[in-house]
Amino acid sequence: MKAKIFYSMTIGPRSQQEDCLLVGDKIFQDIDIEGEIESEEGNILLTVCDGMGGYEAGEKNSKFVCEQLKEKLNVFSTKNIKNLLYSIQALSIDLLPPQSGTTVAGIAISNNNIIIFNAGDSRVYKLNQKGIQYISHDHSFVQQLIDQKMINEEQAFSHPHKNIINFGVGPAFVNHWGRYEINCIEEEVITDNAYLICSDGLNTVLKNNEIYNILMPDPFENGRLLMKNLKQKELRDNTSFILIKFLP
Repeated sequence: MKAKIFYSMTIGPRSQQEDCLLVGDKIFQDIDIEGEIESEEGNILLTVCDGMGGYEAGEKNSKFVCEQLKEKLNVFSTKNIKNLLYSIQALSIDLLPPQSGTTVAGIAISNNNIIIFNAGDSRVYKLNQKGIQYISHDHSFVQQLIDQKMINEEQAFSHPHKNIINFGVGPAFVNHWGRYEINCIEEEVITDNAYLICSDGLNTVLKNNEIYNILMPDPFENGRLLMKNLKQKELRDNTSFILIKFLP
């Protein structure tokens, strides 16, 4: 499956870049960067990690997860992705600072199949002519309130505790594994669909309909416009995203 991929990240108001991107076989963790690639037939792995834990700790954790996924995910299946993330979690306890952690959200594409996975509150969206759909599922305090129908999406956007996450990868989440599960869904690749993977630096600044209106009708071509709009807002965090559009 051929595809066009656009990626972008900015440090925002922070002093450290704790986001990390895995785009195929390349890892990015820069102050400000953007680029695009065209992928030929074969496996495609795209991942956004948003580190936490303060100076250096979050940076190390997010990069560690990207490196492990790049090195070890050879067969793209839901079972392998889940097993590998469990293995990465176990390794992190011995190798990373004790209060560090990271979210992870990504898509793994093989032949005509796409696997969407996440832990934490980094997201995957699907976009097409019908609209925008948030297809990952946050592990967060606010998402729990939505699931319990205590608040709606509009209230969640401005909720004072929307930064509290319940699950991720790293030593900070050692007691959360077993209570929460990695979200994974599979679907067929359809050329009319595009996918956006992002850290919460994006969706805490722009609402879903705003993201959609900026990116459509051509999400790949409008990737730079999305980052331009974000920078015109008051960024609150490191902000990173990857866009993929499939070619006929």
